[in-house]
Amino acid sequence: MDIDGYVRFLEGQRLSPAGIATRKTKLYDAEDYIGKSVDEVVANDKEMYQALIKLQEIDNPAHTPRQNALRKYYAFKNGKEFPRLNKFCAVE
Repeated sequence: MDIDGYVRFLEGQRLSPAGIATRKTKLYDAEDYIGKSVDEVVANDKEMYQALIKLQEIDNPAHTPRQNALRKYYAFKNGKEFPRLNKFCAVE
């Protein structure tokens, strides 16, 4: 996991230091819960989709902090946003 690069990416999005710290923590939490390296997950769209579905089991539906952190990491590594889950199946 490229945490230093991720932090620079988040800083570039003008997130507050607290927001960056939260996303780092939630990204580690997501990786632990998924049971796979987030680098592996974001490298494959199908893996990313499955990870987001799995994170729905533990994320608060109103805030989805782990999903948000993983989506931001995906954007950092791939240079684009991952589509909404209801749109992904149509793209596949």
